[in-house]
Amino acid sequence: MDAFIKLVLAACIIQHFTGLFTTLFGHWIFDPLFADEKELYRAIEIAGYIGIMLAGTFPICYLFQKYCQRPMKFIGRRLKLSDTGALGMVMVLANIIAVFHLFASMRARDKVLCVAFGICAQATLGDHLAFTANFQPTLVLPIMAGKFLAGAIAVAIAIFISVPEAQRMEQKDATKCGRRHS
Repeated sequence: MDAFIKLVLAACIIQHFTGLFTTLFGHWIFDPLFADEKELYRAIEIAGYIGIMLAGTFPICYLFQKYCQRPMKFIGRRLKLSDTGALGMVMVLANIIAVFHLFASMRARDKVLCVAFGICAQATLGDHLAFTANFQPTLVLPIMAGKFLAGAIAVAIAIFISVPEAQRMEQKDATKCGRRHS
């Protein structure tokens, strides 16, 4: 399925820039996968809204980190996360890319839980909120609730399946590093 999707995307890119398949076959079955001339400004408008939303979410993440340490410590204690891991769980709501720079200072448990939460809940307060609010404002609450719930379920599954293995691997790496330095 992944290969098929990539082939269709490649064909759509070729069609968009050259019109090759329309010329050869008379029509293109995936038209318009990309924004056509009629929808181009709408696509740019949506990208602009997403950019504006992200411009606001990252400063909010910083302010949350600086002034909301008590709730973050509560989240951290409940999920057995470090302060950095708790911050990552909040930042992933803006965009998971914002969390990557924190990975160097996270424990294995923090990384696994942030990524598990991020797979389902990433961009809830960023890109996806802007897109949904722009296209279908009545779906904002259901989509946000669904993403939060899916993220919580992913964290619960990760705690039982992935975290123990990640911690074993972290311990194994620490043992190897300890022997090299001794």
